[in-house]
Amino acid sequence: MSIESKIQSNYPLAPLSTFKIGGVAENFIEVSEKNEAEDAWIWAKENNLPITLLGGGSNILIADQGVKGLVIKLNNNKVKVDGTHIICEASARVWDVAQLAVDNNLTGMEWAIGIPGSIGGAVRGNAGAHGGSFDKIVKSVRAFDSEANDWQEFFNADCGFEYRHSMFKQNPHFIIWQVALSLAPGNKDTIIEAVNNFKKYRTDCQPKEPSAGCIFKNLFLADIEKANPELAEKIKQADKVRGGKVGAGYLIEALGLKGFISGGAKISDQHANFIVNTGAASAEDIIKVINKVKQEVKEAFNIDLVEEVQYLGFN
Repeated sequence: MSIESKIQSNYPLAPLSTFKIGGVAENFIEVSEKNEAEDAWIWAKENNLPITLLGGGSNILIADQGVKGLVIKLNNNKVKVDGTHIICEASARVWDVAQLAVDNNLTGMEWAIGIPGSIGGAVRGNAGAHGGSFDKIVKSVRAFDSEANDWQEFFNADCGFEYRHSMFKQNPHFIIWQVALSLAPGNKDTIIEAVNNFKKYRTDCQPKEPSAGCIFKNLFLADIEKANPELAEKIKQADKVRGGKVGAGYLIEALGLKGFISGGAKISDQHANFIVNTGAASAEDIIKVINKVKQEVKEAFNIDLVEEVQYLGFN
């Protein structure tokens, strides 16, 4: 079967997003094998079409008008344990991989329990929580270079990891296909206790409604000290500094913005750095809330919030 025969037109993308928002893909294909991925990129190039890669659907906002070109949805999710390493394909769910680590008495990934989305997307954005992040556990990444049309392997030091960033995010022509995670043997009871605590936190503090996860990146205290020394001192006195960073939700909540609604979009009552879809939100509704938050935080604190969420299909 030719790759062109597998491509679908006007494919609805909202069901593939944790926000449950967005229009259609002009062209869409789901790939699970390397040769399918290669053929899809070649087809797009031959037709002069932009390519958008879709993983687990978290941490993204898809435009109401949809996405032009070719949207490629990865469906490669094989996972295996090799001693203290877990080898996982890019579309394996983060939560499932974290649970597999628990089941095999491997420590280093407990913090990832409950994180939505795929391994590929999480590594690309260096996702993290509770002081943990993927830069601390990635051993190597197998990626397809869609410009050179070949496969490359990157070790941890090659990945350019920074806070919520990697070289893959900066160079989207590198498509993560497989990731090797390096963990350590752990005590079963200690691992389970940590996992249960993280699960409880998510249940108690994060919304159940459709969302993209945290909208804004947390802030480095050093940057706040430069922009607003008085605010930085208040934050330190309130004991809101964790690992040298301050949660963006703290500033949003301080402005009384929890519960703010625009159309079908709402700032969560549980966590101020979450915007939720109350049932009929459009991407434009989400954008309006994001812009309001950024404007009010800037006016009140002289702080520029930066989105963690990625925009797909916006001009």
